Amino acid sequence: MTYPQYRGRIMNAFFQVIFDWLSSFFGFLKPGPDQAWWVRIKTENPEYTYYFGPFENREIAHSKQPGFIEDLRAENAVVSHCTVEQCAPPRPTIQGHHQPV
Repeated sequence: MTYPQYRGRIMNAFFQVIFDWLSSFFGFLKPGPDQAWWVRIKTENPEYTYYFGPFENREIAHSKQPGFIEDLRAENAVVSHCTVEQCAPPRPTIQGHHQPV
């Protein structure tokens, strides 16, 4: 594993911990799972599904999408698919491809 890949995984783990803490602390401020908008990005190398959000509406999520793609490409990930959708992802980063339920 190269340094950028290692650094990317460390950053994902760090942000997961922060996200979980903020979600539990400020849970009353988050939109409900049936209302929240997320940016879902699939990568091929490495094979991951990333969820970025939650966002209050589709327009905000869509405006943030290019920045997330740029960040992943800066980590040398090959982006294969990107969507903006209302969902309740199980985790922000999932190894392999994940199809929402």
